[in-house]
Amino acid sequence: MTPAEMPDRSSPSDTQSTSGATWYHTISFPDGSVTPGMFDMRGVARRVPWPEKIKGARCLDIGTCDGFWAFEMEKRGAAEVMAIDVADADDVDLTWEARSRLSQTASGQHGTRAAERFEIARRALGSRVNRVGCSIYNLDPLKHGKFDVVFIGTLLIHLRDPIRALERVREVCGGELLMVECVDAAFDLFAPGAPCARLAPYPGQWWRHNAAGLSRLLRVAGFEVESTSRRFVTPFGPALTMRGSRLRRPLAAAAAAVNRWPALAATPGLVQVIGLATGTYDISIRARPAARKSP
Repeated sequence: MTPAEMPDRSSPSDTQSTSGATWYHTISFPDGSVTPGMFDMRGVARRVPWPEKIKGARCLDIGTCDGFWAFEMEKRGAAEVMAIDVADADDVDLTWEARSRLSQTASGQHGTRAAERFEIARRALGSRVNRVGCSIYNLDPLKHGKFDVVFIGTLLIHLRDPIRALERVREVCGGELLMVECVDAAFDLFAPGAPCARLAPYPGQWWRHNAAGLSRLLRVAGFEVESTSRRFVTPFGPALTMRGSRLRRPLAAAAAAVNRWPALAATPGLVQVIGLATGTYDISIRARPAARKSP
């Protein structure tokens, strides 16, 4: 999500004010309200292969935005969760095209609003997650320590240098890395064994890999891949399904169906059709830092 998409919020303590703003994550609150997110990852959270050691673990959520994955790890029994994201719009790893477009809008002159939305959700959920302003490139084991479980949600596609970013992640990962990332559907279906990536497929995106490309990235950065999930589709959230354009309405209808019947989100044929129509679908990967080889 780019800073231009982040809404201006004037009352961080008012959880009911979520209905008038666009969020990135769809988050359910105890009072029954739901944030109007662009994407609904609640079903995805039930599908990803969470490490058993997450209970009582020290966890890190990288690129937290509104905080959905950080709150999810806390809900699953994590003893401590640190959530990081860039503190200012100028720190977002944007392409020149996206940065040029952003500079023409007022929102590009201010810091991100995600921290305010995160605070709304944290208060509503009674969460103890600690949000820290930090880029993935600046992770430091001396400053941030080591984590039993590290989570990255749909972030590598937005990074200019994903290998350097993963190298920094390896330095703070003392256990397992769990990653949910979108992949390039065409490369994934027609060149499944060859590591491939599409450069700048969409404004604000740098690299869109296939599954083989993501696995190679992890290995080059010093990780051992443990498992790769089946392909699945992350449904659109209320922010997109409730105000779709004429061209988007068929996709919004498909997303609504996926929300009603979550099993559809991982049906191979449907995933392939939606992936080819939209350009992407999603996978989750579990990995751990590779053991250093003796000289």
